[in-house]
Amino acid sequence: AGSLDAFSGKDSFGIKAKLLSRFLDKGLNLISDVILNPSFDESEFEKKKKDMFLAIKNQDDELTHLVSNLFNQILYQKHPYSRDVLGTKESIGSIKKEDLSEFYKKFAVPENLVFAVVGDVNSGDISVKVENAFKNLKKGTFSVPEISKPLLPETNKSSTIYREKKQAHILFGFLGVDNHGPDRYALEVLSNVLSGQGGRLFMELRDKQSLAYSVTSINQSRMDKGFLAAYIGTSPEKMDKAIEGIKNELIKITQEKVGDEELERTKKSMIGNFEIGLQKRGALASEIAFSERYGLGFDSYKKYAGNISAVTSE
Repeated sequence: AGSLDAFSGKDSFGIKAKLLSRFLDKGLNLISDVILNPSFDESEFEKKKKDMFLAIKNQDDELTHLVSNLFNQILYQKHPYSRDVLGTKESIGSIKKEDLSEFYKKFAVPENLVFAVVGDVNSGDISVKVENAFKNLKKGTFSVPEISKPLLPETNKSSTIYREKKQAHILFGFLGVDNHGPDRYALEVLSNVLSGQGGRLFMELRDKQSLAYSVTSINQSRMDKGFLAAYIGTSPEKMDKAIEGIKNELIKITQEKVGDEELERTKKSMIGNFEIGLQKRGALASEIAFSERYGLGFDSYKKYAGNISAVTSE
């Protein structure tokens, strides 16, 4: 009556589990066995590579994925964020089983590990159980790899991929901030003013001008600089007007202060959605683990409402 999964992304990788509290000991034994004794079985390794080759092939027909990859390549240039987390046929094809073992030995060490538990447990008991479960995890010498920071492009850049489909998918955006950036929460609020069904992009470009079947704003903060972007899905004949419409909304929001009523409505909606999102134990565990590992503090979620509320129209 539970689940055990692995995950990976642009900044981290790990394991997540969901189980009934009466199976806590068995669950911890299973989790620790996976982390302490990874097998990297050869047949499973080759099977997974085939699955990834198929996924890479299939995503070539997903226009939203293509435009996202293209946007990242142009914006981040030589930085690792420019790359698709799924990889390429060439990169996946060149990986050997030994590469996984070497990566794992380097990164799966206590100094790089955060373990979060949320649910029907006693904090004192769970601390002892976790320590016992991972007492054989060998210490290492871990440091975050040195990576050159993303550079602001010297000029505006654009690129296009053509497909024989009656759709146009556009991402229009900028380098943003990292997880510790002082403008992080202001950018979140600004993005939410633009996005959603009550946001400016939706109201102006879809409701009023009928230029889009899908339109939103995207704000991501990461360990290195994230991005702020506007996305629009439209028809090819409306593409130029759609781009002009996005530009006009971005110019407007930089030249005119957001009104008090709109600002307060946006902030209340953000805080409410955030708190609703953390009602699931798994979501709260993820929030705690990632925040702690990224240096924000395990309890940073408790400060979210205050940080959002403090954002002004300035």
